[in-house]
Amino acid sequence: MNKKPLNNHHRVGIIGGGFGGLAAALHLNASRFRVSLFDHKKKFDWLPNIHELVSGMKRESDLQFSLERRLSQLGHTFCNESVTSLDSEKKEVVTEQGKTYQFDFLIVSVGGVNNTFGVKDADKYTLPFKSVGDCARIRDRLIEVAGRAKNPKIGIIGGGLEGVEVLGEILRAYKTRYNISVTLVASSSRLLVIAPEAVANRLQHYCNINDVDLRLKRKVTEVCPEGIVLDNGETLDLDVIIWTGGGTAPPLLHNSGLAGDAESWVRVNEWLESTQFENVFVVGDAAVLPEPVDKQAYHALDMGKLAAKNIIRLTNDLPKLPFKPTKKPFLLTFGKIDTFMIFGEKVVSGPLMSIAKELVFQMIMRQLEGTRSFDSLENALKRVSSFSKVLTRNRLLRRMLSSLFNKTH
Repeated sequence: MNKKPLNNHHRVGIIGGGFGGLAAALHLNASRFRVSLFDHKKKFDWLPNIHELVSGMKRESDLQFSLERRLSQLGHTFCNESVTSLDSEKKEVVTEQGKTYQFDFLIVSVGGVNNTFGVKDADKYTLPFKSVGDCARIRDRLIEVAGRAKNPKIGIIGGGLEGVEVLGEILRAYKTRYNISVTLVASSSRLLVIAPEAVANRLQHYCNINDVDLRLKRKVTEVCPEGIVLDNGETLDLDVIIWTGGGTAPPLLHNSGLAGDAESWVRVNEWLESTQFENVFVVGDAAVLPEPVDKQAYHALDMGKLAAKNIIRLTNDLPKLPFKPTKKPFLLTFGKIDTFMIFGEKVVSGPLMSIAKELVFQMIMRQLEGTRSFDSLENALKRVSSFSKVLTRNRLLRRMLSSLFNKTH
């Protein structure tokens, strides 16, 4: 039984203000819970569309909103601090300012940190691809290099979802205008191994007709100020190197005793509770379920909601509910060239699919930010311009509308 504190408010600490952490906060009522959310960032980042910052299809403000404002609307507390120490048994949080907080329940929703796999000087000379800020820096660097170099050479390390989508945006905005050359290096035998082979074949075809230098089944062994060294000894000269090699677990998970070693995520039970510590829930990328699921934003949202629901049930002496992942398609955009809706082995593709992805972004972003303040309403209205860009730059849709207009006149 979880007895109520004297003030009748159960104390819930949420570490991380991404999809899972914010979803949990949204589903905990301030009339019953004293919720504190910790994050070193001041703003929520919508990560599934950060590649569009590279081409200018999105602005930073399109993909962010204030965590403090949103949590204040909910009656919760935002702590703009990094958590440096976590005692999972005592449910005690220590921040970089040296402050200590104690809670009745903890929800850990930390995302991954950039994984350079120990490649020499990769941290020093490459641009990571993990946040809104990262992609804004990539955009600014590309604009700078394109403005001063005759034939800018761009390198993308990684052939997964992030690598493919940023490649599409570079082709959209820079290929023709600046006469750039692009090299993509991936250790896999094909692009996007998480998708059906037909998608990889189509992507490789697009790379061929756009003169993208694909280096598959190759690894980077060293990064230099002027380029990279491959595992076959070849050196490639590059002006910009974008690292999309994926993420790894942050040190906090192992240091707190939640993860077995420095490279592991946290094993949870079917209720999203740590297998070692009672009343400590782990959601989003940090959680490894008995039957693992992909690290997707929609899973993180569902996990955050369930963690909050199970905390509510525990305080009402009700049994916890298991996590049942929903099967949803994921949408992959390849610049203005193509968009794929992938559901298992089934694929639907075409430029019109980009509108579906934009609608999902607009709808969920509005739900997360809310519209209870002038600022949040203003942000929602500003994001309409993002939608209009997708519509006006979709060639197939323009032709359809033009044809319809001509028929009516």
